[in-house]
Amino acid sequence: MTRCSWLLRQGLPVADILYVTPEGAPEVFTPPASALVYNSEFPDRREYNFDGCSPENLMKNATVHNGRIVFPDGMSYRVAVLPEWNTMTPDLLRKVIVLVRAGAVVQGTPPVKSPSLVGYPKCDDEVRDLTATLWGDAPYQHERKLGLGRVVYAGLSTGLSVDDSSWIWYDEGEPQNSAPAGRRFFRTTWNIPNGAKISTALVAITADNDFSLSINGHYIGGGDDFHKTVALNIATALKAGANSIEVTADNAGDSPNPAGLIGAFAAVLDDGSSLVLKTGPGWNSAVTAAGPWLPAKVLGPSNMGPWGTPSTSTSIYPEFADTAQVLTSIGVAPDFTSSASIRYTHRRLDDGSDVYFVANASRAAINTQAVFRTVGRSPQWWDPETGVIRPLPNFTAANGKTRVPLVLGKGESGFVVFRGVTGPASHTAQNFPLHKAVETIAGPWRVSFDPHWGGPADPVTFNTLDDWSTRPEDGIKYYSGKADYAVSFSLPASAKPSAGRYAISLGDVKDLASISLNGHDLGIVWCSPWRLEIPAGLLKPTGNKLKITVANLWINRLIGDAGKPQDQRLTWTTGEFYSPTSPLQPSGLLGPVKLERKQ
Repeated sequence: MTRCSWLLRQGLPVADILYVTPEGAPEVFTPPASALVYNSEFPDRREYNFDGCSPENLMKNATVHNGRIVFPDGMSYRVAVLPEWNTMTPDLLRKVIVLVRAGAVVQGTPPVKSPSLVGYPKCDDEVRDLTATLWGDAPYQHERKLGLGRVVYAGLSTGLSVDDSSWIWYDEGEPQNSAPAGRRFFRTTWNIPNGAKISTALVAITADNDFSLSINGHYIGGGDDFHKTVALNIATALKAGANSIEVTADNAGDSPNPAGLIGAFAAVLDDGSSLVLKTGPGWNSAVTAAGPWLPAKVLGPSNMGPWGTPSTSTSIYPEFADTAQVLTSIGVAPDFTSSASIRYTHRRLDDGSDVYFVANASRAAINTQAVFRTVGRSPQWWDPETGVIRPLPNFTAANGKTRVPLVLGKGESGFVVFRGVTGPASHTAQNFPLHKAVETIAGPWRVSFDPHWGGPADPVTFNTLDDWSTRPEDGIKYYSGKADYAVSFSLPASAKPSAGRYAISLGDVKDLASISLNGHDLGIVWCSPWRLEIPAGLLKPTGNKLKITVANLWINRLIGDAGKPQDQRLTWTTGEFYSPTSPLQPSGLLGPVKLERKQ
């Protein structure tokens, strides 16, 4: 954490889009929903980063240099996006004109009057004249040159409504009144004519309590407020032919409560025709992602209780895809792209080095090609967990971009840093060492718990690596604390202790572990890939003694104590945060535990 925090404070962020907020107070910057992607439960930027800026800051500090909108602290942007707002002061419009004439690119819609009474009514005439200077006369051109810069007409956004959609849920009783807490899965197929070209496509969707949407296997986004829909741009995820629409929805809470899903999908084709898909008949649902799939239950119209029709989420900014097209048209390539779900942020140091923080946002290991908008410097991998810095020899640099193969474990993150002069690339080298399993250490395991925290007094034999919360013994099911796993193993005949480098992989752990081999402390693991290297000379052909100490969260102990009188509890809290029926958290060493050889 210290290494990450330090490095992410160096230099300046790299961003291409500057969203200007409306004038007046209070105005809180909210980016368009289409500018965000939900690679995980957290919203994240897409291939172009952005910032928000107040009109006051723009008027006071913004200048233009080499076509970039520049601020005194060094931040610079390639395009400014104005809010779709029917008012703008003459002072702000005059500043925008100055920036455009100096070479800035501005995207937006023309205002119609001033929000201020200063100079009224002349101020409104000024707004109309200044608007004509920027956008010309209606009907407005899509793009207009002014001085060294240009103005791009953004058009008017339209909010997609769910008024004609139906609330749906898994068929279990009366979900609108009471549905079991937990996750349910929904899917349908949306057929788009073969050969059709998709111009624009949006979805407005929400669920009680939260949801995530995927199209054709690509994660699109999510939300957690059933009072209003989330608007998402889905044009790039759709294709001609059959499209798989998949929604995962969670009904939160510890007890049954109302649950529902509602949405509307709309696509406009290049020939001007439109297609609409709404939740209702034709959707299927399941309790698990693997099925079995059954027809979803149609609960009722959008305005039914207990929800009522969700409000339509509209943005005061153009769709992100439109702004991205503006950047593409002026030769600005995406800052970062990947064939897998990766969160990223980009900073540039004073010496010109580019620092990209990348994180695997998926629930599985990934092997992907990542493309970075930088050339002329060699990529390196900076591992924040170990502090090791090493080159990434396999890369391809061309057309202002560098392509680097990345291999990241579940939830793994690190830094790709471009520094120094580009050295020779090797297209056959491995950027990340492969780990080949030599032996699965299956047990049986001798597991010792701490009886002071309610665990069994004597060691327990685990024939398999069980989740503590699924065990029948209350002393294990509700246990919170540390437990020691002990096992002995021998190397297979094909493995030689002196041949190659070895590692211990724990598979999965809930939630923290330390590893000791033959009395030697290998260290602590607290995140994926749950692996520690074995020093040379430590392994023996036979009789290797492995000890793994695991610690979990204290939630399960609180749940177990919640059903007991105060004088029998092992824990004390200022409030009752859990009940005896609260879901237990997976705990312990889940495995599989493997001996691996680095290749």
